[in-house]
Amino acid sequence: MNETWEENARRETFEESGIEIENIRFMTATNDINNEDGKHYVTLHFVADWKSGEPGDVEPDKIGDWDWYEWEKLPEPLFLPARNFIETGYNPFKL
Repeated sequence: MNETWEENARRETFEESGIEIENIRFMTATNDINNEDGKHYVTLHFVADWKSGEPGDVEPDKIGDWDWYEWEKLPEPLFLPARNFIETGYNPFKL
C-alpha cells in the first residue's frame, strides 16, 4: 500500500531474494483463478535488470528451494501465476 508498482517490485525482489533490481518495466497481468483454494488474484508481471547482490533463499519458510532451470524445463507443479504467465508465450531468451 502507498507505493508504486515499480517500488513494490523493487522491495519484494530484495526482501525475497536479496538482490537489487533497476530499470523495472511492466510486462503483463494474468488472471489467476484458483478454484481449489477458492481464491482469485490478478498478478502483475515485471521485467528488470539486475543491479547488485547475490540471489539467495532469504525467506526459506516462504520460498523453499532456490535453483536455476532451463526455461523449457521448469519443475512442476508451478505456482499458478507463473504457469499462467508462461502460457502467454513470453520467453525471456527470445526477446
